Amino acid sequence: MSRLWKLANQRLLAKALGELDYEEVFCIRGDLSQGEQELRLKSGVVYRMQAWRTVWGHLRIQPESITRSEKGEAFQSAEDAAQLFLDAQSETRMDDIVLANFVEELFCTLNAEVELLSKNQGLTATDIAKMDDLKMQAHLYGHPKLIGNKGRLGWGADEVRRFAPESETPVRMHWLAIKKERSLFSAAAGLHSEDLINESMDAQERERFFQRCTSYLACLDDYHFVPAHPWQLDRHLRSHYAQLFANGELIDLGVFGDSYVPQISLRTFSNVSRPGRVDLKLCLNILNTSAFRGISPSTIEAAGTLSEELAKICEEDPFLRDLNVRCLRERAGASCLHPLYEKIKGAPYRYREMLGCIWRESSLAVLSKNERSLLTGALFHQDLEGRSVIGALIKASGLSVHEWVRLYSRHVILPLYHLQLRYGIGLVSHGQNIVLVLRENKPAGILVKDFQGDLRLAEEIASAKLKERFANLTRLPAAHLLHDLMTGHFITVLRFVSGALEEDLAYPESKFYGIVAEEIATYLVNHSSQVPESLSLLRPEIERVTLHPVRFEIGYADNARRPKPALGTNLKNPLAAALQRGADYV
Repeated sequence: MSRLWKLANQRLLAKALGELDYEEVFCIRGDLSQGEQELRLKSGVVYRMQAWRTVWGHLRIQPESITRSEKGEAFQSAEDAAQLFLDAQSETRMDDIVLANFVEELFCTLNAEVELLSKNQGLTATDIAKMDDLKMQAHLYGHPKLIGNKGRLGWGADEVRRFAPESETPVRMHWLAIKKERSLFSAAAGLHSEDLINESMDAQERERFFQRCTSYLACLDDYHFVPAHPWQLDRHLRSHYAQLFANGELIDLGVFGDSYVPQISLRTFSNVSRPGRVDLKLCLNILNTSAFRGISPSTIEAAGTLSEELAKICEEDPFLRDLNVRCLRERAGASCLHPLYEKIKGAPYRYREMLGCIWRESSLAVLSKNERSLLTGALFHQDLEGRSVIGALIKASGLSVHEWVRLYSRHVILPLYHLQLRYGIGLVSHGQNIVLVLRENKPAGILVKDFQGDLRLAEEIASAKLKERFANLTRLPAAHLLHDLMTGHFITVLRFVSGALEEDLAYPESKFYGIVAEEIATYLVNHSSQVPESLSLLRPEIERVTLHPVRFEIGYADNARRPKPALGTNLKNPLAAALQRGADYV
C-alpha cells in the first residue's frame, strides 16, 4: 500500500469517526485524561483511537492512532476508510444501495485526497499562509464536516485532472447565444451584455467573437450571450438542450476569451489571463458535498440588484463601514429555461439548473494595495506536522493570539451578527462565503459573497422594502436565520479553527471563545441590548445541525429539492460558558 493512500485513509477515518460522533450517529467513549477512546459497533467490530474532545463536544482524533479489532482478534492499524461504513451499517442505517453509492463517493474523495497530500508534501502552513488566495485554494482539503467532500460524482479521472481546483489547469469557456425569449437575464443598473463580454475577452478576442456572432446570428439583439463550462456543454447541454440547438434558439459560438482557474467551490472560476476581471459562477451537474452544483433560475433574476442593495447597506451603515465590510457584487446573471423540464413540477432540481452563469466581482478588484484576502475556511488548514495557517498568520502579524482573535471577532463575527439583528439579512457564512481581508497579516475586514440561495431574510426584522424588492428570497423566522451564523460560521469554521489553534499554539479553546463572547456582549450593550434569547449568540444551548444522517436516509436518488439538514440534541454553547466563567487572557 502506498504511503499516501494509507495516510489519506487514516485521515478520512479520523474525520469520519469524529464527525459521526459529533452528529450522534456513533457513540465513542473513553478516558479523556489519557486520550483513549473506543467505538463498539453492533457488528462486533471495535475501533480504538487517541483523541481529545473540544468545547463543542467534537473529537479530534490522531489519524495514525486508529486501530480495529474484529471478532475479538488483536487490534490492527485501521487503514481502510470505506471498511468503517461496512462495519457500521447498522449504526448509519444505510441500505445496501445507499452504502454502495456512499463508498463510491469515499473512493473518489480518497483519490483526490492522495493528490492533495502529494501536492502539499514539503509545504508548511507558513508556506500556504504566504500564498495568494487563488493559489491557496488549490492546496486546501475542502469541506471540514462532510466526509465524502470531494466525491465529484459524474467526473472521471481525466475530468478531475483537467477541471478540479487542485489541478490548477487553466480552462477557456464556450460561449452560447440564447434567444431572449428562452432566457432569464438580470444585471446591475447600466450594465449590458457587451460589458460582460469585455470582462472575459481582450480586444482581439472580442473582434473575433463578434465576427463569429455576425456570421451565425441574423440579429445580435435577439440573444443573450452566456459562457458554459466545456465539460457541462459536452456531457449535459448538447443532449438535454438538443431541441434548442436544432431550432436555433441556442447556438454554440465556440471557445473564446480569457483562461480561468477553478476556485475550491469547483463551479466558480477566476480569470488568470487578466486577474481582477469578474469571476464566473457556472453550472456543473456533478454531485458534490450532497448536492448537484447547478444554479437555480429563480435566484438569477435578482442577481445584480440584490448584491447592489447589500453593498449599499455596507457602505452606508456606519458600523459596517468602520469595520471595512464590503460586498463582492454579482454584476449579472443569466439562465436558459428548458422548454420541457420547466413543465414537470416535480422534476429533480438538477434538470432546472443546467445552464446559467453569474458574473461576480473578483476580490482583487476591490482590495486596496496594502490588503490581501483568504477564505476563512483556509484558517484551519494544517500541514502534516500539525501547524496551522491561522497560527502562521498570527506569528507573522506580530500580535498576540488574543489580540489577533479579538480583531477577527470584530471584523468577521460582529458584522454578520449586525446584518441579522439590524436588517434581518442572513448570510450562510461558511468558509467559502466569507473572505477575510488582511493587512500585514492582521484581520482588517471581510468580503461577503454568493448571495444566490445563500442569503435569506428574517420575516420579523427585514424591512418592507427588502421584502418587496426581493420577493423570491427565502424568508425564515429570525431565530431560524441565526443558524446561518451559528451553524454556518461558528460550527463549520470556528469549531475547526479553535481546535487547530489549540493543537498548534497550545492556545486554549476556552480563551478563544472567551474573547469572542466578550466582543459579542460588548456589541449588544452598545448596539442592540434588547435581543431576545432566541436571537442571542450567548444563550446556554444551541441546536445541533447534522448533515450525514440526511444523506444516509435519502441516499442518492433524485429529489425535486435540495436536501436539508436535520437536528440532533442541543449543544452546550461554549460562548455562554466562557462568558459565565470569565476569561483570563494573560
